[in-house]
Parts: sequence; structure tokens; C-alpha cells
Amino acid sequence: MTGGMHPLDSDGVPARMRLAASRWQVIRRHVEDGRPLTQIAKEAGIALRTVQRWHAAYQRDGIAGLAPVEPLKRGRRTHPDLQVFIEGLALTKPQRSIAAIARKAQTKAAQQGWPAVSYGSVAKIVKLEHAWRRLDGRNDDGFQVAPFPG
Repeated sequence: MTGGMHPLDSDGVPARMRLAASRWQVIRRHVEDGRPLTQIAKEAGIALRTVQRWHAAYQRDGIAGLAPVEPLKRGRRTHPDLQVFIEGLALTKPQRSIAAIARKAQTKAAQQGWPAVSYGSVAKIVKLEHAWRRLDGRNDDGFQVAPFPG
């Protein structure tokens, strides 16, 4: 569903529009006939709050507002240069806390106009950097560690 593509039903109608039409059939009885939302919700077996949200969406955006919202695209949100900056801070001596690194990273992001980075993202980057160093056979001081006899 990336790139604006929506799955189609067997008759070629986007599934989002079919769902919007079915939601309209529920709230139509309130909009056109003036029946109470509580009664409509009870008859349809749908939670009242859900019917209220559909009605509010219809009032705001029409039938198009009844279609489900597309999920946000997932993926890397941390600017690559900011990630390098964070990794560099994680390797400096004396070792800084993750909170201190996060504060510096947030300041740098604001100065450069990059999206803000969360404490959790900084913590993941720092922990990954330390894990890579250990996998590389180096300790936190950067010295090569002899492998365990095996």
C-alpha cells in the first residue's frame, strides 16, 4: 500500500471506499432520518463512540472522511549525518550519558533543520555502536581484544 496504491476488491473498487460506503450506510439513518446515534449504534452492534467518530468525520470531510486513514510510512527517520554525529559522541572519552548525547543531538538537529531525534532513538544508536565495537573484537576503549580460546 505504498505510493498511493490501494488494494482493490473483486469488482475494482478500492477497499477503503467500500468501507467508507458501509460506514455511511450506518450513519445515514442519523443524517437523513434524524434517528439518535445511540439507537443506530445499538441496532448495528457497534460501539457508540465509534459511531460518534464516524459522524464527526462525515461532518468534517463528507463521505471521504469515513474512509480509514492511511498508516504513516515507517522507516529511518534519523538524518544520516545526525546518526554519525551521535555515534561520534558515543565514542568520545570521557563517556557521556545517553541523556547528554540526546541533548546534544537535539540541539544539532535544530541547528541543521533536521527532524528532532528522540531519547529512545539515541539510546538505540548508542547501544548499536557499542555492540558493533564488541562484534568487531574491540573493547569500549577501542583496543583489540584477544578472542576467547575455544
